[in-house]
Amino acid sequence: MSTDQIAILLLIVLTFALFIYGRWRYDIVSIISLFLLVVLDKILGGEQSTLILNISDIFNGFGHPAVVTVAAVLIISKALRNSGVVDMIARKVKPFTKNKGLHISSLSGVIALLSAFMNNVGALALMLPVTLKTAWDQKRSPGVLLMPIAFASILGGMITMIGTPPNIIIASLREDQMRKILSNAISDNTSASAQYLRDIGKSIEMFEPTSFGLFDFAPVGGAIAFIGILFVALIGWRLIPGVSRRKPTSQSLFSIDDYVTEISVPKGSLFIDKTIDEINTITGDKLTLFRKIGKSRKVTRFTLNHKIKEGEQFLVMSDPSDLKEMMSEYKFELGKEIKKRIEMIKEINDEHYQTIKDLKASMRDDITRQEKIIYDVEDEIAELEGDVRNMIDIAEGRFENKRDQLQNDYEQKSDTIRTDVDRKLAELETRLNTKLQRALDNPLAN
Repeated sequence: MSTDQIAILLLIVLTFALFIYGRWRYDIVSIISLFLLVVLDKILGGEQSTLILNISDIFNGFGHPAVVTVAAVLIISKALRNSGVVDMIARKVKPFTKNKGLHISSLSGVIALLSAFMNNVGALALMLPVTLKTAWDQKRSPGVLLMPIAFASILGGMITMIGTPPNIIIASLREDQMRKILSNAISDNTSASAQYLRDIGKSIEMFEPTSFGLFDFAPVGGAIAFIGILFVALIGWRLIPGVSRRKPTSQSLFSIDDYVTEISVPKGSLFIDKTIDEINTITGDKLTLFRKIGKSRKVTRFTLNHKIKEGEQFLVMSDPSDLKEMMSEYKFELGKEIKKRIEMIKEINDEHYQTIKDLKASMRDDITRQEKIIYDVEDEIAELEGDVRNMIDIAEGRFENKRDQLQNDYEQKSDTIRTDVDRKLAELETRLNTKLQRALDNPLAN
């Protein structure tokens, strides 16, 4: 191997090591690798080095159609995830979940179809809540469903050109290769490229280099996806360990009693100098140590014969009540980070409690003020009611007095008028009698 080949190999190994390490994001690792490639090219000879043929083309990969297409697919995946598609799919799939085989095939078919037009991981993440929810509803193990839909997402990516990045890369390479074939055929009519065009019935003048179309992979990819989904729906799920031996219950599948937390082994703990296997045996099902937390907060695996030392921290799974019992019996503590989070939660709760207390006091004061205002209004209304009542009484008294006065005046005037009328009638009668007597006394009366 040449020096350049060794350098490239070491750079690839380092890049994959950083990917596996997972401390930095993939894009950061890619930029670091690209920077190291430039540095190695300069160290190994610059222009004489074969690591980079043209330094000006170093960033061309970021504009490659495959990269842009994958980025666009990721954006579409995120948009679908945020648009409520999950709820819609769950409603549509629910009628097909009663039968186990139909349940698996329906979920697998949906995720294969989604995976054909979006990123496999995005499609899987989109369908994961639907899968867990339907598993819960039908009281089935999630493992029976999760493994088949994982395979279905891979199989569905083969249906279209954009379903998976390798298809996009192959399509781009095909277009580049077709352009090279056309160029060679134009430059040399007797070349193998020209002969290839004649074999496929294409003239050099009419030939147009193209990549694969969107559904050019569908005949083969679709058939493989169909057969694969049929296999996992009928046979594949039966091969999952533990599924065929016992039917899991909803309590065992979706128990919320057990939870994962951190513990620390202080001085004087009974865990010190005991192996992981011994601890798991002693505690039984009440407490299980399954990961070790390093000083840099990195979670690592351990062997069952690992002896526990003072100050070590572990991830454990335990029921809350059992954990409290174990802490008292074996003298270990919650991890520092957990303690910090608990203290933070307590502070937040205290702040919330004080806020609620202040709100209650403020509301109490507001209610007191409102009650005082209501009482004042009621007093004013009562006082006004008394004033109105007095005014009504005074008006009624004045009305009765006026009525009595008018009645008395009427009676007095009636008596006066009656006396005058009687007097005038008597006078009239006297006059009439006088005139009649005169008439009777008149000698000419006869």
